[in-house]
This record gives sequence, C-alpha cells and structure tokens, in this order.
Amino acid sequence: MENPEHTASQELERHLAILNATQSLTKVGGWQWDVAAQEMHWTDEVYYIHGLQPGDVPAGSMAHIERSLSCYDAKDRSTIRSAFENCARHGHPYDLEFPFTKVSGERIWIRTIAQPVLDGDQVVQVLGTLMDLTAHKDLEQALHDSEKRLRNERALTEAALRKSEAKMRTIFRAAPVGIGLVVNRVLMEANERLCEMTGYRVEELVGNNARMLYPTEEDYAYVGREKYRQIALRGTGTVETRFRRKDGLVIDVLMSSTPLDLTDLTAGVTFTALDITARKETEAALRTSEKRLQAILEASPDPVVVYDIDGHPQFLNPAFSDVFGWTLAELRGRRIPFVPQDQQAQAAAQIKKIYRSGGPVQFLSRRLTKAGDTIDVVISAAIIRGSHGKPVGMVVNLTNVSEQLRLEAQLQQAHKMESIGRLAGGVAHDFNNMLGVIIGHAELAMDRITAAHPVHADLKEIAHAAERSSELTKQLLAFARRQTAAPKILDLNDTIAGMLKMLRRLIGEEIDLAWQPGASLWPVKIDPIQLDQILANLCANARDAIDGVGRLTIETRNVQATERLCAPHPNFSPGDYVNLSVSDSGSGMDTRTRENLFEPFFTTKGVGQGTGLGLATVYGIVKQNHGVICVESAPGSGTRFDIYLPRRSAAVEKGNGAVANNATSGNETVLVVEDEAAILKLTKTVLERHGYAVLAAGRPSEALEMVARHPEPIDLLVTDVVMPEMNGKALKEAIEAQMPAIKALFMSGYTTDAVVHRGIVQEDVHFIQKPFTVNDFATKVREILETPPL
Repeated sequence: MENPEHTASQELERHLAILNATQSLTKVGGWQWDVAAQEMHWTDEVYYIHGLQPGDVPAGSMAHIERSLSCYDAKDRSTIRSAFENCARHGHPYDLEFPFTKVSGERIWIRTIAQPVLDGDQVVQVLGTLMDLTAHKDLEQALHDSEKRLRNERALTEAALRKSEAKMRTIFRAAPVGIGLVVNRVLMEANERLCEMTGYRVEELVGNNARMLYPTEEDYAYVGREKYRQIALRGTGTVETRFRRKDGLVIDVLMSSTPLDLTDLTAGVTFTALDITARKETEAALRTSEKRLQAILEASPDPVVVYDIDGHPQFLNPAFSDVFGWTLAELRGRRIPFVPQDQQAQAAAQIKKIYRSGGPVQFLSRRLTKAGDTIDVVISAAIIRGSHGKPVGMVVNLTNVSEQLRLEAQLQQAHKMESIGRLAGGVAHDFNNMLGVIIGHAELAMDRITAAHPVHADLKEIAHAAERSSELTKQLLAFARRQTAAPKILDLNDTIAGMLKMLRRLIGEEIDLAWQPGASLWPVKIDPIQLDQILANLCANARDAIDGVGRLTIETRNVQATERLCAPHPNFSPGDYVNLSVSDSGSGMDTRTRENLFEPFFTTKGVGQGTGLGLATVYGIVKQNHGVICVESAPGSGTRFDIYLPRRSAAVEKGNGAVANNATSGNETVLVVEDEAAILKLTKTVLERHGYAVLAAGRPSEALEMVARHPEPIDLLVTDVVMPEMNGKALKEAIEAQMPAIKALFMSGYTTDAVVHRGIVQEDVHFIQKPFTVNDFATKVREILETPPL
C-alpha cells in the first residue's frame, strides 16, 4: 500500500514544478515577507528577474531586500521602501511599476505587487509578485508609437487631401482650358473657362444635356461615339469637334475625356475643352501660305533648291530640273554634283559665311548641268531656321545669267568700240585739217613754179603722201561713223552685180565666188562707195583666210527680224531688213579673235601685211547706216558675216543729177568762216587766186558782224560745220535772214555725228570733205555759184 505522505510529497513537487514553469513563462515571480521572523523568501523567477541564480542570496536573509533595492533607480528607492514598510506595518497593499537594472546591467521594466496577510488586525505576512514588464512595455511603446505615427500620417494625409482638393479646385477654376464633368452626358460641373468659351453661365450649363453645346446632332453623336470608343481602347478619349456658343458663333474645340471609374462609366466622365479656333485658322493660313509659296516656287523662272542641314536637297522647283536636268528623286540623300572644281572653294567659303553671319548672301558663280554644260549663275542663299531658332537648312535661288553676261559683254564691247570711234574720229578730223593745209600749200607752191623746177617733184611727193594719208583718215572716219557719205536708195542686187568683176579680181582665180541674190529684194539706203568698201574688205579678209582653193559666197535676202533674232545683239530692233551675208570656207576664228574683230588696228596678220582697219571700217559703215553686223566663226569651220540694213520704202535712185562744170575762177564775193586759222588762211588764198573777193572770219560772231557791215550782196558762204558759238547750219540760217539769196558750201573733217545730226547732208545742201585739193575746192565753188537757184 502506497505511503500517503510520500504521495503528497510527490504531488507537491509536481505543483511546484508547474508553478516554476508558469512563472518562468509569464516572467512573474513570487515573494514572501515573514513579519515576525523578519525573513524574505523568493521564488526562482524573482532571482532570474534580478539577474541572479537561486542561492546567490542566503534564503530567508534580509540581504534580499538590500539586493533588490540596489536594482531600482536611486530616485525610486525611497518610494518602493516606503510602500513596502506601509504594507508590512499598516497593511496597505501596493501595485507599482519601475525601471529596473539587473545585476548584469540590463535595463528592464518591472511591476511589483504586495498584499498583506492579517491575523486579526495584525500583519503577519506580506505576499507579493515581481513581474518583468519589459516585453509589455516594448509592446505598449510600439503601439503608442504606431498610434502616434498613424495619427501624424492621418493628419498629414488629411492636410494633403485638403491641399490637393484646394489645388484641384484652384486648377478647376483657374485652368486655361475648359473643364467639366458629365454624368450620362449631363453637365454636372463647369469651370469659368468653359463658361467663357461657350458664353453660358455655370447655372445655365449645370443640369443640362451637353447637346446644347453642339451645332448639329451629327457633331453631338460623333463625339459620344468616338469618345467612348477610345475610352474602351485606352482609358481616355480625344476628339476634335465644334461648339456653338450662346451667341451663335461656332468654334473649333479639342476635347479630352477620362472616366472617374473605368469600371463604371455611369459614375461620370471629366473632360477638358481647348478652343483651337485660332490654331485651326493659323493652320489653314499656313497651308494657304505653303500652297502659295509652292505655287510661287513652281512658277519661278529661276531654279530654287531647299537643302537640309547636311546639304542634301529636300525640294527642287520645276525650273531647277528644266535648267540643270536633275529630279529630286535622282538626288535624294546625296549632294548635287553641280559645283565645278574651280568653284568648290568659293562655294564652301560662302556656306561658312552664311552660317557664321546668319544673313543672306549673294554671289556670282558657275554651275554644271547634268549634261555637263557650264552656266553662269547669280546665287542668292538664306538660312532656314526651326522653331528653336537654330539653322535647319538653306534655301538657294540660282538665276541663270549666262545670256545676260553675254549681252553685257557685247554691250561693253559696243561701248568700247563707240569710245574708240569717238577718239578715232576726233583724231582723224584734226589730222584732216592738217592734211588739208599740207595739200593746199603744196599745190599752191607747185602753181608758182614750173614742172621742170627741182623742187616741183618734191612738192608733188608731199601732196601725194598727204593724199595717201587722207585715205587712212577716211578709214578711221568710216569706223567712227564720221565718214563723208552720200547715201542713196539702192537695190543691193543691182549694185553688187556691178561689183562682181572687181571682187573676182580681188580674191583671185583659186577661190570660187558664188553670188546668190534674193528675190524681190527690198530697197535700202547706203552710199554705193561705202557698200564697195564693205564688200572689198570682207572679200579681202576671206581671201586671206582661205589657204589655196576655197569658196566665197555672197547672198542677199529679205528678213523680218523677230525678238528672238534681235535678242543676242545690242541695238538690233525687230523690223524689216535686207540681209547681206558674206561667208567663206577659210580657217575660221577663235573666241579671242571674234571678241576683238572690229577694233581698229587689231589684226592677226604679220607686220606690214595689214593695218587692222578693214573690219573696223566695215563696222563703222554698218553702224553709220543704222544697220547691224553679226559674225559666226569657229576654228576650221570658216566665217560668216551677216549685215542687216533697214528696209526703205522710197524708189531706187538711178542718178544724182550732178552739174558738170570745169570752170574754176570767178569774180563773186565769198564769205569764208573757219575756226582753224591755217585752213582759213589757205581757203582765203585759194579763192583770191581764182579771182574771188574774199571776206574771212575766224568765228561765227565775227562773220555776222561782217555781213551786217557789208553793203553789197555776198554770193557764197563757205563755212566749217563744227565751230564754237554756233554750227555752220545755224550760221547760214542767221545770214539768210539778211541775205536770202546767199548760197552755201559746208566743209568738215567728218559728217555723220557732227554733220548729219545737224541736218547738213541733204540733197539740196553742198558739202566738201576735208582734206580737199585746191582744184577740187575751186571746182566745187564754181559749180555752186553756177547752179541755178531752186
């Protein structure tokens, strides 16, 4: 039979084990204070809470209390001691929490609870617990911190929400675009900008169907259909539409719509509305401008290229393709290969200049066509800038000036020839005066001696040399268009036919002369002697250009000159002309020779073989007769001269009606007016030797004074044409006012510019060219005096 005491002991031990385990799990230890015995007893857990092991303090000793008090903070020790003493003496229980430092130095929180055990009214024991609250305190602190953090976060969230709501409300009110909210397409909200756009007040919009904003049912239906289709695809929808304002004005609008809840479109849809009327108008204006610019560029006669920043063409107008031959498709993605090698440095420098300065540039250059031809162009280029202001490319206009430069060169040549002609004419005029003096005095001297006199032969050579020199001045005057001329209405065919025998002798037997007269040739007006000079010079040049056997062709024909024919030649006007052409099968001429062909003293012949005045004479004669001369020639291809003389309507003249008279002396009174003293003296001497009474004046004013003082009639006025104070024609008219019957003989070293322009060379006007011989002059004077008055 089991011992009851042993069983009870085992049961007690089991309960103690359970108690210790429970205390360890809960970290709650128990203690007992025996008031009578003044002894303290701890359970194991109390030791552990202090950081001690059971047995570290003697059981039942007062050391428990001192050891325990040392673990409290100094400021809390009096509190716990007083509470313990009040409980042990007076039976006051307590329940306190303190920070606590274990023997190991670990800081924890403890809770100590004490309850008195009374025997009557006496405290016999104090029972208590010591609990480790550290985990609970940590949990409480964490909970507190969490709550505090949540409170702060909620406060921040609420503040942010209020701020966001305020901001959204501000944006809603102040947004530069219209904003609204629709539910089932009924307007629920509208901002001020939407009201401004539509002209409605908020209260007029809110609560009404959005249909009121659309000008047509089609617009309204389209927006609803397209907007919700896009929302279904990507969650938002953007459409262009139109609104009709309250005042009836229709505006263009860009709308963007987003649902409040993608899963429930009935919750509402927000939308923004941007007035794009101005933008649409600008776009339309831009399109119109682009079309206008496109039309201008396409209609421009000048080639135009638009380049990107890399120098690749992006646009070519039709004129570019017409002039240069390339199309845009051929040049896509590459540079245009039309800059000649010798122009590449210039092109690169100009490109740098335009990008460096930012301003347009213009310069003369040359470019190649697709076919390899070179043309002269004036290039005008400007930078194209993007919206950011930086260069994105360049536009280049190329004006083809090849023809212009050619015409300018011709015009410059004509001006040069005109200047040389004026110089040559002036020199020839002055030289003629001197030759006249030489010839006259040589003849006068020969008249005073017999032919057997030793000096007579020398004087004769002097006269002949002067006469030969006068031929040179005649050529200069012909070039200068100041040659004495007696133009007549001619049929070129008849006149040239009469010259053929002479021309054949001139060119020689080895050259075949072909004469091809045109049918029904129009009449022209030219001095036959000048025509003889033209053909003689041209045929002589052709003869010299043909090496051995060859062919020379003279042709005539009627030509109606068109703008196209006249364009390459300065001073060539459309109209009716008779064309005289002289062509040969000779060696031809290079460009340099053609450019200088008509300049006086220019010749390709050797020294002593030519004066260089032949073609200059032809040029001057043609210009004097208001004609045009053109030349076509190339090395090895022969030469062709084309002369165009204006058509005349008068009948062809068959004779000049000259009066033949061999008498050279008389007794009439002659007034001589000449500003060159030597000529005046010579003329006076010649006339006096032939029996005339002579009045000599060096100026027109002096002559008029003589006429006024002379009581008897003056039979003949012999006057120079160009003089200071007044010309010869004006002088004659002034004298005729006093002596209507006076006759006149005009003298000059040239006639065309200075004589013809002054109305001197006419059919009823008498003229003698300087220099003249004594006999020719005397004969001319006698002829005039014998001519019956008209």
